[in-house]
Amino acid sequence: MWQSLEQKVDFKMKLLASLILGLSLSVVRWEPSFFDLVLPIAILLGYRYFSWSPGHVLALVLIGLFMLSQLLSLFLALGRDFDEVVPWDRMVFYMLVTFYVSLISVVFMGLKEKVSIYYFLAGYFVGALLFSLLGIFAFLGMPGLESLLWGGSRLVGLFKDPNVFGAFLVPALLFSLAESSRRKPLWLLGFLLLLAALLLSLSRGAWVNFLVALVAWTFLRPKARWPLTLLMFSLFIATFLYATLLLGDTFSSRLGFQPYDRDRFSKQVEALVASWEDPIGKGPGSAEYFLEYATHNSYVRLAFETGWVSLCFWLAFVGLSMAYALRCGLKQGSLLHEIIFASLAGILAESFVIDTLHWRHMWIMLGLAWSGYACALSDHPSRARGGPDASSGAPEGLPGQG
Repeated sequence: MWQSLEQKVDFKMKLLASLILGLSLSVVRWEPSFFDLVLPIAILLGYRYFSWSPGHVLALVLIGLFMLSQLLSLFLALGRDFDEVVPWDRMVFYMLVTFYVSLISVVFMGLKEKVSIYYFLAGYFVGALLFSLLGIFAFLGMPGLESLLWGGSRLVGLFKDPNVFGAFLVPALLFSLAESSRRKPLWLLGFLLLLAALLLSLSRGAWVNFLVALVAWTFLRPKARWPLTLLMFSLFIATFLYATLLLGDTFSSRLGFQPYDRDRFSKQVEALVASWEDPIGKGPGSAEYFLEYATHNSYVRLAFETGWVSLCFWLAFVGLSMAYALRCGLKQGSLLHEIIFASLAGILAESFVIDTLHWRHMWIMLGLAWSGYACALSDHPSRARGGPDASSGAPEGLPGQG
């Protein structure tokens, strides 16, 4: 009896840790972030519930090769005395952060229980919704919430950058949209709040991220999703136009060419030219020192700093993860993997205009693409065809949704 009670307590503690871990992703303004502090606790509480299989080998190899290319670039940069331009501790720290976020992906890759994934995603959604709501109140002038605005006008939540906050909301938007499509009106309300927060982040990259993710999610099941997608796209445009009329140029000016965009593009071209001349890279985290400007492009940053081989390994891992998520979505009827695929498509698009390499939620999505659980929708084509999940008894919707 005592052993059974101990197992129940242990299981509940694991679920609580998963929920708090998801919530903690909303609090990343300070380093180490709340998520960084909670993650090792969650791992210790639930270490018995992780499992990696032979099917993960190729993904793990690609992550290992990517990390090895980062280390090689560091050694070569130090050997060529680049530390006279870039402080050696900056390069080491930047590489270690890259290692850390890569290992986050490995951790989430090992999750195998649907209920743990559900509690984590529930925490993610609640955190995104909570700070969206508080941010909207801050935008409307509620006293005491000024810290949730960046520059007094852009929603940033408890993130450092409104661009990252906006991008963080996209997976939550897709989750709420997926559930609202199953005639759950409360999820539609959540979608509208998240959409308002996304718009108020005033992040052009996050807007593109969402639109690309929305299109990708729609094309996975076009017949069933086109009507809802057209409705949501129309709502997005209508809300944008209304906000433009209400707030003047605050919104409309973000659509145009910004004064700093010319500097960004010229530095990206300079970095690309330099990467062809020096294909092994100039060392992790060195772009701001050699270019005197951030690349604002993940592909260019990787090619410039750690070489084209490193970029290829990263792209191979991301591409393979998306292919696996797509396979689980289409063949196994996993709504979770469909959303992961669409979210990663949006992030890849935004990676052309911002540095996404150290985004925790991106690496989490990459890991969850390989997670050992995929649940089938009762109305998914795979079940209608009598596919492998047709009689599995798996719950409908997102993990844990019955």
